[in-house]
Amino acid sequence: MKKLNFSDLEDAASQKLWWEAETKECNHCYRIPGYNMPPSHINNIHFRRRPTHCVDIGANVGTFAAYASPFFSNIYSIEAVTETYKTAVKNLSSYNNVTIDHAAAWSSNDQEIPVYMNETRLSGDSSCYLSEKTENMGSELVKTISLPGVYEKYNIDYIDYLKVDCEGAEYDFLKDEDLSRINFLVMEIHPGYLGPENTKDLLQYLEQYFNREFMIGEHILFYESKYKNAPQPV
Repeated sequence: MKKLNFSDLEDAASQKLWWEAETKECNHCYRIPGYNMPPSHINNIHFRRRPTHCVDIGANVGTFAAYASPFFSNIYSIEAVTETYKTAVKNLSSYNNVTIDHAAAWSSNDQEIPVYMNETRLSGDSSCYLSEKTENMGSELVKTISLPGVYEKYNIDYIDYLKVDCEGAEYDFLKDEDLSRINFLVMEIHPGYLGPENTKDLLQYLEQYFNREFMIGEHILFYESKYKNAPQPV
């Protein structure tokens, strides 16, 4: 996704242009069955039930949630970087079916871990993993949320669409968890943070639960659950 800079937030005109560009990229990268699937998949990938719960890990400034809002009853967005989270709250204030929370996706719930900043001190390359992009830019402590914590916090039993873009924390958030209650997983994987072994390990783990249907570019993967049944929404 495009890296957001403070200059993009200086006036309404620049905000509008950035928002339009980011929405276009979301439309391209995060495909939604029944709306914008690739031609070769348009007739054979469907939600198991009426699309009800969408979880947005790595909300950035809220563009994905706004783009996806018409397709789901509820969207739960989670953003780790404080300044980006505050901007997302403003951007999503008029979307009644979107809930946004400040937390870092991780393997455990309700811990405090450092999130290392990139040069913008916003989202993008900010990560729970220290790297050459972030090592001299400072950090902030952020409370974590795990996948089981998502189910508990929002009182949901099934995720119709899970979007994950969290700069390396996808490994900690997904690995060794029960992923059988997720219809679609759309994930950006970050080998630069994870390294080749953890990248391979995570991808092999996901194959236990999902069929990989297609990729967008080199790092965005679209998965469909191998589990055919889904509880009907209440």
